[in-house]
Amino acid sequence: MNFSTFENIWKADLFARLRWNVFGDIGNIKVNSSTNGTPAIETLAGHPIAEENVTEPPVSRIEVSITVLKDKSANDEQEEEDRYWPPLPLLLETEDGSAIKVRDFVTKVHAYLNENKEAVIWAMGELLGEEIDLEDGWKAMEVGPQLDDDNFVERACYIFDGVQENHKDPLLFRVSVEIWADGEDGQTAEEHWQEW
Repeated sequence: MNFSTFENIWKADLFARLRWNVFGDIGNIKVNSSTNGTPAIETLAGHPIAEENVTEPPVSRIEVSITVLKDKSANDEQEEEDRYWPPLPLLLETEDGSAIKVRDFVTKVHAYLNENKEAVIWAMGELLGEEIDLEDGWKAMEVGPQLDDDNFVERACYIFDGVQENHKDPLLFRVSVEIWADGEDGQTAEEHWQEW
């Protein structure tokens, strides 16, 4: 299968309905099931969306990486031996060649993100922080003005913010998970979800 038209394959509309705290309890992932202006938030477990294919047409293999960690590596200007290297991508693959479902993606990616939680929080801290010059040529990271305290990065709620296309091989579907921190741009997670 040739994956040249990402928008026609990834079911972004399904994932836009998820209320997913990537470092929270997997049982607390919710689905926005609102219809005709009537708000309804339900748990993902047992919801019909969990059984939907993540792509159309269906795929049985997806490689998943984490955008903020890939970006940190790409922007690291240190010598090669001191550079940051992101974790190996997660390969989702069904044993029988059947389609990967939303529940499969969420379950495996949730575990993968939690395995890399410390690195994600560290990279998000650099992303959300602001480099400042100190005396004697030293530099430091300072929490940006939109954040209220220096412990923001450690206590923030990190939410799934979609995926971006990330494939070089036309035979393997590759995506990179986007993460957004509650409080970024002065918004709460709920406000951010409403924009989706």
